[in-house]
Amino acid sequence: MSTINTVLYLYTPEIYPTRMRAIGTAAGTCWLRLASAAGPTIVGLMMVSHGISSVFLMFSGVAIFGAIAATQMIERATGGWKTSRRKFQSRHHRNPK
Repeated sequence: MSTINTVLYLYTPEIYPTRMRAIGTAAGTCWLRLASAAGPTIVGLMMVSHGISSVFLMFSGVAIFGAIAATQMIERATGGWKTSRRKFQSRHHRNPK
């Protein structure tokens, strides 16, 4: 799970605008904290009732769902990220005189 988070944190600055990235990071952090609080209880209940294999199935399901959600929400521009970057730089950087 930690590896997936790291890859997403490195990948998202390339494809999302700052405002959208900030909202997404806040929502993701909120869910992460909620899951960190509820996770040990859910894992304990699953181990008692269904065994350890159900826990690993749940983890893999959550990881697959997250990967699909992350790849389906990519902002696609016709010129790609290099064109967007050039447009941003031309709007926000002053030319020295």
